[in-house]
Amino acid sequence: MKHSSRAFSFRTFIVLSICFISFIKAQGDETTPSIECKYEPIPSTFNSLSYLDFNKEFHVHGEFRANFEEYSRSVSFNTTEESLFRAYVAPHEIDVDLWLYDAVTGDRIARSSLNVGTEEVIQMTLQPGSYSLKFNFFGVIFGTYEPTGCDTIVMAASISKTTNHRKNLTLHLPNNRKSSSY
Repeated sequence: MKHSSRAFSFRTFIVLSICFISFIKAQGDETTPSIECKYEPIPSTFNSLSYLDFNKEFHVHGEFRANFEEYSRSVSFNTTEESLFRAYVAPHEIDVDLWLYDAVTGDRIARSSLNVGTEEVIQMTLQPGSYSLKFNFFGVIFGTYEPTGCDTIVMAASISKTTNHRKNLTLHLPNNRKSSSY
């Protein structure tokens, strides 16, 4: 009986291992990045310790892997107080456009330029809420760009609490006159 129990456990272990490896391989570029591609993928969320979860603000810039075969990529995030938001993508031979959505209503709040081959920027003040930043890769849709498997974009993104930018300034006037606050 013990022998068959061990055999069952070993078989179960093998089957579960195969299922796990198959699951990981099926996850695509997020969990199993290409060996040849050394770039970090565009994140799927800014709600992580690397970004907003540390102190509710962040700034990141660099070259990120973009899967142009997906035609778009969405990055979700939440703000808990009024915040300055900025997203930037450098010019690329593929047309990358940025669209910002209210994640609750699905309404588009802003979009970057619709020009082809230009810098793309969204910069605005956001109220507390849930948002989705969408990167649209139009060159692949129109057949003007062939994905390579390690395509990248140069991007920057930042969220900063407006309280960091609105400090009360007190002006002290000479000759004992009243001070003013701005």
